[in-house]
Amino acid sequence: MRDRDRQAPRGRGARAARRLAAATASAALCLGALAAPAGAVSGWRLDSLPPVAHAQSSALTGVSCVSTTWCRAVGWEQRANDEVVPLADGLRGGAWASSRVPASGSVGSALEAVSCVSRQLCMAVGYAGLQALVERWNGATWSIERTPTMGGYWNELDAVSCPTATWCVGVGWHQGLTRDVPLVETWNGRAWSLATVPATTGQDQLTGVSCTSRSFCAAVGFEGTQTLALTSSGGRWTIVASPSPAGADDVLNAVACASATSCVAVGSTQSSAPTNPESPLVESFDGTAWAVAVSPAVPAQGTLSGVDCTAPEACVAVGAKQAAGSLTTTTFAARLHLGAWTVNGSPNVPGWLDDALVAVSCTTATSCEAVGSASTDSTLDAGIAETRS
Repeated sequence: MRDRDRQAPRGRGARAARRLAAATASAALCLGALAAPAGAVSGWRLDSLPPVAHAQSSALTGVSCVSTTWCRAVGWEQRANDEVVPLADGLRGGAWASSRVPASGSVGSALEAVSCVSRQLCMAVGYAGLQALVERWNGATWSIERTPTMGGYWNELDAVSCPTATWCVGVGWHQGLTRDVPLVETWNGRAWSLATVPATTGQDQLTGVSCTSRSFCAAVGFEGTQTLALTSSGGRWTIVASPSPAGADDVLNAVACASATSCVAVGSTQSSAPTNPESPLVESFDGTAWAVAVSPAVPAQGTLSGVDCTAPEACVAVGAKQAAGSLTTTTFAARLHLGAWTVNGSPNVPGWLDDALVAVSCTTATSCEAVGSASTDSTLDAGIAETRS
């Protein structure tokens, strides 16, 4: 149930979308535009997406919006020959359209996250074969960026944040000979380079990053079975202690910072008892220390995979939940306002078994776009997008 397996597609978003899946079913998969059900649910509505031409499975794993009518979403599609390739869609004027994404030339590639500074500049990150993948949107087309490599068995970027048009930070993980270590790469407006990160001792991955400026970033993930958090001040990365309340299997999936003294990270926590459910985990950072914060309630078990904040204590988090006795998962969305979470019902694809939201981008406190996937069984997915307005 954790973001630690490496099945293809192996990225953070692909794994998070299946985190709570517990059942399979035989059904024919049609990857056409998913029509919205009649009416919205608590302000959220299911968007119609363009068909994925040659895919037998697909998912959207990252989204970034610069206005209420302009967003870019990225993910992956798995074709009939099991080849996995990047996928990108664009929202403009209220309608989604597909975008051509250049092939990396590697066997198995996907985009996991995206960050847009403007309609003329977005950076998307992921993996291509064994190497990290970065693609840049210039206002008209996507192109592959040259990125450094650490060698080893795997290099993957799972999150990216671009606070300005000349500064981006991508985070993920690198697998060496014996273990996984955090990977951080930075872009200075001209080229990508490797950043130096503190040494860790476990199987460690970074899965989320948020930068308020070139001077401050926060990154989160996990170190073995414990949460992991780092901050960057002036380009120097340091580990900041983060709580692991269950002590058995805790992970932070995403982080959003409204300022250098106000960040919110989300993920999940689960104790060692086999019957204990997985529960949402929320932690807050005040510029000095991380602390466990109040989490939104779920009926039985659930996880949070994405978060965005437009101001301190004004955030939206998304993920998946599972009701008691249910064998299927459904989308989950909640809003943080003045220290309290309000659960907002979010729609699901009618007739499908497992739905999950893995990323969200908000341009105002009440206007957000979330993406994820819906499944007919445990292996076949189709990307979904939802709008809150």
